[in-house]
Amino acid sequence: MSFVSRTRELEQLSAVVSSPRESSLLVTGPRGCGKTALLAEAAGRRISENVVHVRVNPTEATWPLSGLSMLIGAVGETRDADPGRYIESPEAGKPDNFMIAARIVHDLKTADSPWLSLFIDDIDQMDPDSQAIIGYISRRVQGTGLRIIASVRSASAESPFAGLPTLTLDPLGLQASIELARLWAGAGAAMSTVRAVAGTAAGHPLAMEEILRLLCLRQISGRDPLVHPLKIGPVTIGQVCPDFSTLSPQGKEVLATLSTAYAVHCRSIERSFEGEWEGLGELIANDLVVRTGRYVRIRQPIVRSCVYWSISARERLRLHQNMVEQSLINDGLAVAWHRSFVEIAERTADELLRAGLTLINDGAIDSGIEHVERALTLRAEDDDVAAVLADIAQALFGQAEFAYATTCIERAQRMARDDAVQLRLATQRIRLDYTQTQTITPSLIHGPLDSFGDSDHDGAAHLLSLAALYHADKWETGTSRFLLGRARQYLAEASPETLQLHGAVEGFICVLEGDPKRALVLYDELRLHSLADVSPTVLIIVARSLTYAERYNTARDVFAVLMSHSAQVAPVWARISQYFLAETEVRAGNDRRAREAIEAAMNTPDGPEIYGTLSRVLSAWYWQSKGRPELARPIIDEAHQLTHGGQHTSGAAQLWASQGRFALMRADYDEAHRYLMRAREISLTINNPTELQYEADLVETLVALGRRPAAAQLLESFEERNETSPSRWATLAIARCRALLATGELSLALYRTALEQLSPADSELERARTLLSYGKQLCALDHSRAGREVLADAKTHFDEIGATAWVGQIERLLDGDGPGKHAGSPLAQLTEAERLVAERVRAGYRNKDIGAELYVSVRTVEVRLTSIYRKLDVKSRSQLTALMARDYRVTAN
Repeated sequence: MSFVSRTRELEQLSAVVSSPRESSLLVTGPRGCGKTALLAEAAGRRISENVVHVRVNPTEATWPLSGLSMLIGAVGETRDADPGRYIESPEAGKPDNFMIAARIVHDLKTADSPWLSLFIDDIDQMDPDSQAIIGYISRRVQGTGLRIIASVRSASAESPFAGLPTLTLDPLGLQASIELARLWAGAGAAMSTVRAVAGTAAGHPLAMEEILRLLCLRQISGRDPLVHPLKIGPVTIGQVCPDFSTLSPQGKEVLATLSTAYAVHCRSIERSFEGEWEGLGELIANDLVVRTGRYVRIRQPIVRSCVYWSISARERLRLHQNMVEQSLINDGLAVAWHRSFVEIAERTADELLRAGLTLINDGAIDSGIEHVERALTLRAEDDDVAAVLADIAQALFGQAEFAYATTCIERAQRMARDDAVQLRLATQRIRLDYTQTQTITPSLIHGPLDSFGDSDHDGAAHLLSLAALYHADKWETGTSRFLLGRARQYLAEASPETLQLHGAVEGFICVLEGDPKRALVLYDELRLHSLADVSPTVLIIVARSLTYAERYNTARDVFAVLMSHSAQVAPVWARISQYFLAETEVRAGNDRRAREAIEAAMNTPDGPEIYGTLSRVLSAWYWQSKGRPELARPIIDEAHQLTHGGQHTSGAAQLWASQGRFALMRADYDEAHRYLMRAREISLTINNPTELQYEADLVETLVALGRRPAAAQLLESFEERNETSPSRWATLAIARCRALLATGELSLALYRTALEQLSPADSELERARTLLSYGKQLCALDHSRAGREVLADAKTHFDEIGATAWVGQIERLLDGDGPGKHAGSPLAQLTEAERLVAERVRAGYRNKDIGAELYVSVRTVEVRLTSIYRKLDVKSRSQLTALMARDYRVTAN
């Protein structure tokens, strides 16, 4: 099995091994946490020239100095070491540990031997004398050429290894456990099985390995149901599970009873033990169980598995029989679960399925899944089961439990014979896939339609309308219209829900294509219905239509409805709404509210991924807006991989446009031009300029680069597109662009006209950007005092919306680094990006250091230096430094 987790710990350990200094490191952690695998991986990489890896034999722990003898024998292959020389003392009596240790240290320091990395696994299982000697040596390795890395379960203050540098291995987190379990389970493993194994193992690789070994291939692939609690073997029971010997007899009996189900009603425990609560109180005090409302359960799944599979089959049967009697009175949902272990009947399986569906809808997901898995071990496959599994998959999707929802869909598709059920399952599968990855597989649409569409017109229309929505989300409106047109042939027999979805998708496409009035039509239709009569999908479509129509406040209201009505709307829709609300705030230009919305959307570290492309675009925007491009860069790389090859048109275009705008904020015009041109190439087929909102940034970039003819041509195209698909944002942006392209006093007049067009309801971002450009132009035309006042006004507006990147640019201008400072000097010819490079050349930076500080490549630094030399008519760094020094002296005077 491969080593994939503990990368941070492995790096720490490798740093010790590759260090030029001798050192010791103690790796501590509970049983089964992966200490052995970590040491084996580090030793196997052979970072050091000479590596010795030994594992202690605990059966020799009673033999004096057996551990030291074994160790010296292993080291003897790389150094001339004879165990007898140290252990067999010429004097009578037992050898003195201190004398042995001192002799070994002396020989190590005086011998001319190669460097050695020594890995000792489970050193605390050695005999006590050997531990004392090695502990002494470990604290005195300086000058010996030794690096000692040893693993122990724990190191107390009295331990021979107390005080050594320690690397503690805590149990793996859930995501790391899932990654490891997925690798060990193999390529064909169902994600639901992987998550179940990772959740039960509680971060212990040893337990994870044994659980997987006890599953058959059909269970790992998800074709056969799992047995809950998951089976574990004697190794896990002996090495990972806690010691229950200190519990009282009643505590053990209560623990065994609780292990029979995921959760047990408190009244059932009370009746089983005749009102005696001491046993349960003891378990709570030992942190073995947790009480939530009326139910109590064992805290860790691995402890439950240990307890359940440690007791005999006869004892398990007795406990289930008792719980059937108690549950009949207190907990009707638990009756079918316990009865299924006592008697086998088809009605029991049906009851389990219904109970599982109820539990999942109530949010008790793990318990509900166990009921479903148990039912599938008892019930024959047929259409009825497939229909219930479709209901269960829908409930699981609503709870954002995507892995097991996928397994339920796949199982139901294998057993369903009813065409309507098959179409419904196909629709669920498309929704599930797109919600996670934002990808569409055409065969999942057209295959079911060709096979089952003529038998169920409502299902066919619903499937096509949903597929059209997802293509529209990717700005592929041509494909969306084709799918909607195909759906019309089925609408005569469609349900009201399907008709509502079809109409909403059609309206959304119209808005994307430049008809913002359709968003208000959709909203007016929405207000005629109660929340219960409108599907969450339609509510989100309406909210997003309002966003693209620049009706941001109304869109926020619709999203708020989805996120606040938790009793009527499944949790997954609230999460999806958070992502789209964040997108709304980014488009609205309120950076502070956008960051808050993104933080709320991302605040589910252990939850499944939702909208993979959009989430990365938003995360990258978030870190760039906070001035942390180094954190945004790996996320941008992931997003580019997801959008590569036209897999997600809107995601790719938004990503490039966002990078271009942030480069523009940094006055990095070359980079801005490159990014924005990529966004332009992707979006050439988009007629609505409001969809991407990049043209104004590209015009400003071209003007800054001195490419006014290209900027004028782009502005002309921008104006034509706005006439076809008019929007308030485009109108304001065009007014600013006209002023940017003008020169002299005409430009100032056009800026004043652009500012007069702004109303209090318009975007604060557009107002601030217009003021920023106006202030810079005033300074460039020697109206420095007025220009600085306008820049200060722009800064106030940027501050209000939390646009920290723009604020930083203005602060540099107001601090004297702007156009007013060098007006009339040679440095006035430089762009902001070129000036930043020149400043660092003057400070003595090398090109590599300049690139690292400005987050650009060395090649970009070289291109800017070439441009600086040409503009200032200098030929070297020293000439540039001298010219800048003269300029600063003149400015200071």
